Amino acid sequence: MDSTRNIVLTGFMGTGKTAVGRAVAAKLARTFVDMDVEIEARAGKPIARIFAQDGEPAFRQMETALCEELSARGGLVIATGGGALVNPANRARMMASAVVCLSCGVGEILRRVDGNVDRPLLAVADRRAQIEQLLQSRREAYAAIPWQIDTTALSIEAVTDQVIEIANIVTLPVHYPGGQYDIHIGNGALKHIGGTLRAAGIAEGSRVAIVSNTVVAPLYAAQVEASLRSAGFLPFVCSIPDGEQHKTLATVASLYGQFLAGGLDRSGTVLALGGGVTGDVTGFAAATFMRGVRFVQVPTTLLAMVDASVGGKTGVDLPQGKNLVGAFKQPALVLIDPSVLATLPAEEFRSGMAEMIKHGVISDAELFAELESRQGDEET
Repeated sequence: MDSTRNIVLTGFMGTGKTAVGRAVAAKLARTFVDMDVEIEARAGKPIARIFAQDGEPAFRQMETALCEELSARGGLVIATGGGALVNPANRARMMASAVVCLSCGVGEILRRVDGNVDRPLLAVADRRAQIEQLLQSRREAYAAIPWQIDTTALSIEAVTDQVIEIANIVTLPVHYPGGQYDIHIGNGALKHIGGTLRAAGIAEGSRVAIVSNTVVAPLYAAQVEASLRSAGFLPFVCSIPDGEQHKTLATVASLYGQFLAGGLDRSGTVLALGGGVTGDVTGFAAATFMRGVRFVQVPTTLLAMVDASVGGKTGVDLPQGKNLVGAFKQPALVLIDPSVLATLPAEEFRSGMAEMIKHGVISDAELFAELESRQGDEET
């Protein structure tokens, strides 16, 4: 974990930002900042009085100034107010940090804030209706954050562990002519695939075809499907056979049929869950189905993680040779969860390591030296 990178907890009131923030800070020996408490201290009065005497715009100006100040510091754990990152400028400043959005069911929010009168936005007769209205108005802003945790049924300790896990995820932007996409890399990232799709601009309610083979699907398809469904998508699983011998136009044609049966249209997304063959076949199907639909890569082999999932090369083989039919189809995002390598056969792991060594020999002396220094290291 980068010790200089802030960890920011945001989300609606009552979702546990302060309690979890304190626990994360204690576990990582970091300074904790509760933005609402800090604003109260600087203003010399509680937030309810700031709203009553100065108005909400004055409070939001204080939030913006504090966001700017804190984003310039490092090594903090920050709990924002529920509306702080609704402001796009505040959100953009904080996104250089590890930002996690906590959520919670309306009933549980009501239970947690019951008896707390220092909630100026809930100074109404019908608190439930007000919470629902506020959640709806902030829905788009919260959805722009890739990393989401529903705290409704989780303990503070469980949420704390997930936040720390997310804080270890690295995001790398990839630029190509005409656009860019993010690569998210980190253990545990797979369970958050739904949030990353929403943050990438893929609309809730759209269909997502999860394409996997008969080896990988039993291991990870259910987890991916559950994450997508909880994020508001309509996922369905499509199956292809395992092995290079099935990297053919016939397999692509079978995917077209499964896409249609699942109701996929041009607003939908095709997600490849598997190794290089799965990514190549699925990417070509996405590039050609209805003249092109959105494509997401979730590689599960080391070789696919370091090579096939990046660059947009997709295609299938012909009897005359490999990759003779294909297209360049850039993904909307790539999500890499190294923990899935625990189920990878040793020979497949060695194949990926060979590709990494090749990259080091060709263009990265530091990578080659690091790989050489870790000979015999089982974690490498």
